[in-house]
Amino acid sequence: MIEAELRDILQSLLEETGSLAAAIVADDDRTGVPSKRRPLGGDRSLVLELSSRSPKPDPAPPDEDPAEPDVYRGTKDAAVQSRRPRAIDAMLEVAVRQLRAVARRWNVDVLPLLRVPPANASADRVKARIQSFLRALAGSAGGGNALLWQRGHVLSSAAPLDEVWASRATFLGKRALAAPAPNSSHGEVVDPDAYALTFYYGAVLIVAVEAPYAVDFLRHRCRLVARELCLLLPMLDPEPETPAMIRPPS
Repeated sequence: MIEAELRDILQSLLEETGSLAAAIVADDDRTGVPSKRRPLGGDRSLVLELSSRSPKPDPAPPDEDPAEPDVYRGTKDAAVQSRRPRAIDAMLEVAVRQLRAVARRWNVDVLPLLRVPPANASADRVKARIQSFLRALAGSAGGGNALLWQRGHVLSSAAPLDEVWASRATFLGKRALAAPAPNSSHGEVVDPDAYALTFYYGAVLIVAVEAPYAVDFLRHRCRLVARELCLLLPMLDPEPETPAMIRPPS
């Protein structure tokens, strides 16, 4: 199927660049996290999500041309890989041509939305990725803070929490879970200085704001981030202690 071909291309791009994720997204789907983007046509773009914790490149040696592009370093399997930005751009262009060729072969005008995360993402990398989304969300909220609350405690936050907000997060989380919106299984809390939105299994996005805010805008941003976090949170769930039961054939 077309999804299998697209997934193979994205997986190859992911392995070659050592990035955090590769995805086919809508043109207006922007979360503010570090990434490289190339248009595919048909309201679709190819996005390569870069590591937000990549170390800074070393200064160029004296005998090296200072105009040479800096080295981009991403982490994969705990090993540091060096990639020049020019090389990553070339890999992106190759992937774009391959994806467009798949679209022509299958005679489709709009490619399906698809995201391929690293198959062996460690818990630390997943948590770092979650925090990068929260920081982007906090920035769009006007410089406040954003946090992820689940199962009674804060999993991650854009900035360190003081004691007041640490305790208030639990209160807001329980309020949001107990107040589903009309005609929806998800709840939200709209306070003068905070907004909370439920998603996934008992997870709540909480945004602390420092000034009056537009509820519709913040709700839209939270939903975009929640959609991405739904792909990351399963990676933090522990493996089951026993395998799933399989009914014997009748």
